[in-house]
Order: sequence, then C-alpha cells, then structure tokens
Amino acid sequence: MGDLIHRDSDWAAFDGLMCRVDDFQPFYKWFGPRGILTLTCIEKGQSEAPFRAAVLHKLDYENLRAAMIERGVADDEEAIIVWTKTYYYTYAKLLKAFMPRMVVMIFKKRSLQLLMDNSLEPELRGMERHKAELPVAEWTPHPLT
Repeated sequence: MGDLIHRDSDWAAFDGLMCRVDDFQPFYKWFGPRGILTLTCIEKGQSEAPFRAAVLHKLDYENLRAAMIERGVADDEEAIIVWTKTYYYTYAKLLKAFMPRMVVMIFKKRSLQLLMDNSLEPELRGMERHKAELPVAEWTPHPLT
C-alpha cells in the first residue's frame, strides 16, 4: 500500500479528487484523537490502488467519526472524502495551514455511479438527475461554508 500520507505536500496529489473511504481506524494519543484511513481514488484517470492517509486535524477527525462511526455507512452506500485547500476565502487563506481540509460525504452507490458517468441512465434529466446525484449526508468544515 505504500507510505502513510500525512503532510500537505503528500496530500497535494489528491487535492480536490474524490476518494472512497475503505477503512477508518480511530486512535487516541496524548495530543488528541487521530485516525488512519485506507482510501481509493475514484476519479477517472487515477490509479485505483488503495493508499493510507493520516487524519491529523481535530475537525477532520470529528467529521469522519460522525460519518463512519456515529451515522454509519449502509451496504448500499459509500463514504467519500475530498481533501482540498482551494475553498478558503479572504481571512481563511491567511490561516489555511491550520484549517481543516476534508469534506466527508455519504453517497448511495447508484448516485455515485450517476455522478461519475453521464452516459448512465440518460432518461434522467434536469432536476431528477441532480437529485439522484446528491449525497445522502455531508460534513463540511465550518470555514468552507
């Protein structure tokens, strides 16, 4: 699976890409809650080899815990994260090194397939298709909203 991704420079290769959460292992250290994720990038043109990543920001961890442990992911759903620093505005740009970066979403498997492949179910158009592509639940860090 390779090395553990934990620095911003390591995550930069996945900035803005959708990654499926295959496994989430929370752990606690003296400096607070952390977690290890096993992810697979699902964007077209990306390697589908799973990789491991560390969750070091407290709010990122809380959002993942809320999605994966408190809410849970059903058999017909998938947990997706998007790691990005591009959505910070004005004052937050100055502090983005210290800000949370993960958007956590739960999609129905069918919804994710519709989102990734426009040729799938062409009879769905307009608002019907848009509603079918929406995530079931979403956890966004507060500075991004």
